Amino acid sequence: MTEFFITAAVFLAFGLFIRNRIRKAKASAATGTPSGGGSSTGTKPRKQVR
Repeated sequence: MTEFFITAAVFLAFGLFIRNRIRKAKASAATGTPSGGGSSTGTKPRKQVR
């Protein structure tokens, strides 16, 4: 049972990590900023405008 929880946690963390990388890459490509910057603006810049 513990192995199942460990693998599930790793899988979830890996999925979230990939999702964040893809989201940041799309946002940087849309705004024209380098992928290195924009990490302090959060996941979606639209929320900051509001």
